Amino acid sequence: MEWIVLWLAERDLFLTTVKEAQAKIVVRYDGIDRCIMAYKDHVLAQKGQTYKMPIKKLKPTDPKELEDGAVDKKVGEEYETWVKNADGALQQKKCKLDEWDVLPADWFQIDANGNTTPPLEDGGWQKRFGGGLRWLGLPGVNTIYRYNFIWTSLEQKKEESSGKIKTVFVTKEFTGEAEKRGGNGPIDYVPLFIDTYVAQVEEADSRDGVPFNVQYLITARVVNPYKATQKVHRWLETVQNQIGGKIVDFVRDHSYTDLLDQSKTDPSKPSDSKIALELNTLLSDERHFDEFEENLGVKVDKIQIWDISPSNPKFIETVTKRFTAEQEGKANVVTATYYQQQRKLEATADEDYNRRVYGAIKEAGGMTVETAKQLKEIKGVLSLGGEAANIIVQQPQPEKEKKVEEKK
Repeated sequence: MEWIVLWLAERDLFLTTVKEAQAKIVVRYDGIDRCIMAYKDHVLAQKGQTYKMPIKKLKPTDPKELEDGAVDKKVGEEYETWVKNADGALQQKKCKLDEWDVLPADWFQIDANGNTTPPLEDGGWQKRFGGGLRWLGLPGVNTIYRYNFIWTSLEQKKEESSGKIKTVFVTKEFTGEAEKRGGNGPIDYVPLFIDTYVAQVEEADSRDGVPFNVQYLITARVVNPYKATQKVHRWLETVQNQIGGKIVDFVRDHSYTDLLDQSKTDPSKPSDSKIALELNTLLSDERHFDEFEENLGVKVDKIQIWDISPSNPKFIETVTKRFTAEQEGKANVVTATYYQQQRKLEATADEDYNRRVYGAIKEAGGMTVETAKQLKEIKGVLSLGGEAANIIVQQPQPEKEKKVEEKK
């Protein structure tokens, strides 16, 4: 009997199986019928059920601090909680409980008899067969929703040559095209577990026109299967596109020298460079994360920059040469300016020196022709032109002739 049940479930005939931390969407006559899930200690929020939603509220004794609280809410009802922003300021945040939200089982409201308000889904089948076996419905009427899903994740693999464990990127494709090539067809489940997805922005131009590739990691999980598959075409691509737009703007606002401030210290881990940490801070916007959860049914826990590198190493080499040439040109201008100023200072010093020399000659009443000839041979002396013409170059008189003239 049991093998017949498993045979039917594997083929989605009357029954189906759901693996742990996954959900499947049941389609009936091309319309969404219900969601079935296998997730220990978790339930799907359903209409008419009451849940005790945890909140943060202000401490009565200290309004600057928060404390835990709870409110009873049904699907579709709004409630408020307090959050602490990155700058430490407290702010109220509006929330709403939606149908198909994945919730911890202990959030159920307990009635007066100590029983949970929501009924146990497919209780009879689960009790009888256990595990992830679920009732699907009549073949051809009730089917499992399938969709294309491509993602890249980080995995640890052992190198055959060295035997070392290495972090690698592994891309998985579940599409109709892949199925035609002998690969996996469209995926028939919604992953609810936390996973780290790898994404990349290619050829984002820096402020000076250098194209860069930016690889980043998104740690996220689906918290509402309906929103993630029905309210958006592909939730992962939508998240990547919105984050990628911010990265493009960030790269455009920085020069390539800023983006290449330092290389990764550990190639197997996210980048810890200054520019990567700056970008991490920009992308880790709680308000943006809240929009993902409310609109896409996806809770993003964190974003990390894996690597920032030029799209084309040859291009950066060319730009570096141009930059070096520009810097050398600036250095040559500085050098030429320096020597020009130095020559001006030397000329000024010569003029000042010569004026004092000629002044002393004038006070002495002249100098011998032989002395003047010697002075002309000294570099820098007698270079004032007109000033030199004013100096009387004469032969000193004998001592006796001087005395006769003085008596006269």
